[in-house]
Amino acid sequence: MWILKPGENSNKGKEIKVFDNIDEIDNHIKNSDSKRWIVQKYIEKPLLIGGRKFDIRIYGLITCLHGRMVAYF
Repeated sequence: MWILKPGENSNKGKEIKVFDNIDEIDNHIKNSDSKRWIVQKYIEKPLLIGGRKFDIRIYGLITCLHGRMVAYF
């Protein structure tokens, strides 16, 4: 399964489509007015913790003060 999201304002959860194969996505994109898209392959057997899907996210900050770079994660 494939997930197709519009590239502009994609954080709103609107106009998300699910397709069975990549050819259907190609046809949809060719017949659309939108220029940007996000295409994701759905993980059909995801790793679960306690029967639930999860995300691992990391945030970073890089600073430079007096020519010295410091990174925080």
